[in-house]
Amino acid sequence: NGGNEPDDVNVKSWLRKMVEAKTNPNTVRLYFTVVLIYLQWRAETEGENSPSAQSLKVLRRLKVPRGKSSGHSLPEERIETWLDIPDMRTWKGLYFRAIMELMYGAGLRIRENCTLTLKDIDVGQGYVWVRAEVAKNHQERQVAIPAMSLQILRDYQRARIMRVSGSRWFFPGLRNPSRHASIGTVRAAIERFAEGAGLDQQCPHTLRHS
Repeated sequence: NGGNEPDDVNVKSWLRKMVEAKTNPNTVRLYFTVVLIYLQWRAETEGENSPSAQSLKVLRRLKVPRGKSSGHSLPEERIETWLDIPDMRTWKGLYFRAIMELMYGAGLRIRENCTLTLKDIDVGQGYVWVRAEVAKNHQERQVAIPAMSLQILRDYQRARIMRVSGSRWFFPGLRNPSRHASIGTVRAAIERFAEGAGLDQQCPHTLRHS
């Protein structure tokens, strides 16, 4: 952008141009994530009141277009119905809703989600780090968490502190907190919630592609 430092104004302008040019949404999200990582580094270096930090706060509230996978996506209103099925007044409901939010909002795969450690996610800054050993093709990546998901993840984190101690896993096993969340248990719960939302034969994979 003519050598200018990225800020919320010129980044929004760039996003609009990319969308108008019908650029692949996955490419847009990749570049946008890189910009957020850069601004986060600048904010940490310059301080929370710096222009970079203020731009970062604005840009984190943006919902960047996601790429769609043919046959594996649902309209937003049906996804919202699905997400609303877990009872967040209960520990298990909040637990599964937080997992679903990361799948839908950050595009994490079920294994990536279940094996997150406390060091892999920062709900204060709004990002999650997917380690190479659990990522597809062993490609590690840092992903910005959309604002729409952050509040639920923060609520979950507060509840987790009250309920779980001594576990390194962000989503500890429900029966054995010393182990990470069971992939089979999470898959079965999400599919059960889909049925409750009137969505037949939907799997966790649908969430991350919608």
